[in-house]
Amino acid sequence: MTNPLGVHSAVWAREAGEWLGHVHMGESHRGLPGTGTIGFPAFFGALADVGYTGPLTFESFAPEVVGPDLAQGLAVWGNPGPELADADELAIRARQFIAEGIGVRR
Repeated sequence: MTNPLGVHSAVWAREAGEWLGHVHMGESHRGLPGTGTIGFPAFFGALADVGYTGPLTFESFAPEVVGPDLAQGLAVWGNPGPELADADELAIRARQFIAEGIGVRR
């Protein structure tokens, strides 16, 4: 994950280290984690390097989650990531992605 100033999220995670209390993440296109441009392997590795074992959540503005009207109102362009049946599918697949990402290193 990179912020608009170009700082990679793995750098932030390492700098925050022991002060991390909650991690809230999102994909570059705000859809399913692992289907955009975020470098999640490096990010998950940084969390493991600093010994982070706390909560890790994600946020999505995919139309399947927020509905097409709100997605349009939020100016979500296109369909972020793969087509998903519904918000439940997004949650299940996101949880699996996150568990695999952190599980390999814990």
